[in-house]
Amino acid sequence: MQLYERACSGDELRACANLASIRLQGRLGQPHDPARAGELYEKACSGGIAFACTGAAWVHVMPSGGSNDPVLAASFYGKGCDLGDLEACAGLGTCFARGTGVPLDPARARELFDRACEGHKGIGCKGLGDLARDVDPVQAAGFYRQSCDLGYGGGCSYLGDAMVSGKGVAPDRARGLELLRRGCKDAYAWACQRLDELRERH
Repeated sequence: MQLYERACSGDELRACANLASIRLQGRLGQPHDPARAGELYEKACSGGIAFACTGAAWVHVMPSGGSNDPVLAASFYGKGCDLGDLEACAGLGTCFARGTGVPLDPARARELFDRACEGHKGIGCKGLGDLARDVDPVQAAGFYRQSCDLGYGGGCSYLGDAMVSGKGVAPDRARGLELLRRGCKDAYAWACQRLDELRERH
């Protein structure tokens, strides 16, 4: 921590971004401090560290301890995406898909998700699945499978749910529950909630 602090004070911006991650996650004996993490991420982002822009955006949308500022979050996602961070592109896609911080624009969301998915970011493929879910369940399941294959817990979770319900894929409750458990283990909260619902029904 002392070395990171020293490097960040000397404007080694990757050190600032690493410090932000430590503060945000409360690692290395440090307290969970989203406000300080946001300051450090923003400093690194302003110096062109792409993943720091994504971190800054997350601080503004995180469910607990964040600033809850969707406009600012979308702005940071945009900066990160412009700097080449595909996870930032996916984050901005989510903003356009939901109309949070930016106007609702499914076409722009699809463009951003596609860019991230083609760059082998599972979160982008999952976003494409979300856009297709109510229109073409088969296509949605394909995107969720692609997302899961890339290691993204959210994609595994929604593929698992589709398998449990047989929506867009052949029914396979055992495999579906396995994928939902995988998503839950990966800290994808929706998967844990869905597992609880399924347990209550059976």
